[in-house]
Amino acid sequence: PSSSASRRLSLPLHPGSRVLSSHLSHARTRSRTLRVAACSAPLTGKIIYRENRKMASACRVATAAVAAVVGARSSRLTPAAQPVASAAAAAATTTSGATPWVPPMGIKKLQGNAHTTPADAMAVVPLVLRNQGMVLFPYLFYAFVAMPWRCGGGINGAGIDTCSFSAPFPTPRVFLAQLACWMLVVEVFFYHNHRLMHTVPWLYKRFHKQHHAIHVPFASGTIACSAVEHLVVNTFPIFAGGFVCGMHMYAFMLLSVVANLNAINAHCGFIVPGLPSPLAHDVHHQRPNKNFGTLGLFDWLYGTASSCYTIAEENKAKMK
Repeated sequence: PSSSASRRLSLPLHPGSRVLSSHLSHARTRSRTLRVAACSAPLTGKIIYRENRKMASACRVATAAVAAVVGARSSRLTPAAQPVASAAAAAATTTSGATPWVPPMGIKKLQGNAHTTPADAMAVVPLVLRNQGMVLFPYLFYAFVAMPWRCGGGINGAGIDTCSFSAPFPTPRVFLAQLACWMLVVEVFFYHNHRLMHTVPWLYKRFHKQHHAIHVPFASGTIACSAVEHLVVNTFPIFAGGFVCGMHMYAFMLLSVVANLNAINAHCGFIVPGLPSPLAHDVHHQRPNKNFGTLGLFDWLYGTASSCYTIAEENKAKMK
């Protein structure tokens, strides 16, 4: 409730409550402005994410305080006026996000004070659709040019085709060996290509900064990035793994789907029982110098692994 709403109910607000109400109004106006900017992001080719954790926290505190004042004073109203005051307080609480959506049992939300709106998710859709369509041609080249050449002489003997669509699917033993090979090759290329985007300033500014404009990851923003980054960092490692390991095309297609689902999970912002934890990549969007890989192997080797959102949290964890 604002001061004007209180005047309509003939409730004299305490001076301190007026300050809180004014602060709340400012926070809501700021939120609306940033939300409009997010909606116009595809027109400028940039991603603007409206999340401001301090603003959201202040908004919730202000709303709770003002709602408490109105709730306390509503007891002095006539029976007919009390429902109006209760409705005003409930509306303010819902609008500000003081009572956020609670995930189902077993699902834990990362960055619990940060919330993504439908406008945030829709703002990146044009960029995502462009990137999805763009990789069609590399897939066709890989399937009908690169792999036929790769397997033309056969990897188990001259003239034996082992990886085209018409070749027999590999045995479980061969498939597991190729899977291990593919995971290692993908991690090698993804980690180093991704870290290079952060290490070289002009690469980060020109190609990778766009993706890191999203500080609180959400699923539809998984491939919200520049075309160059999507090809070099996201797509090339998957192709390289299939090519180096001589994977059967159907096995490669299956693993491509798995890789994309894993990337969506890494950006979803929720820990879901039975799925890999997205915490590492969620931390990476807050601390871009940490957690460059997917498996964590090279992060462990190079000392870039972290499960802490801030340096203070990391130092505190080291002292335990």
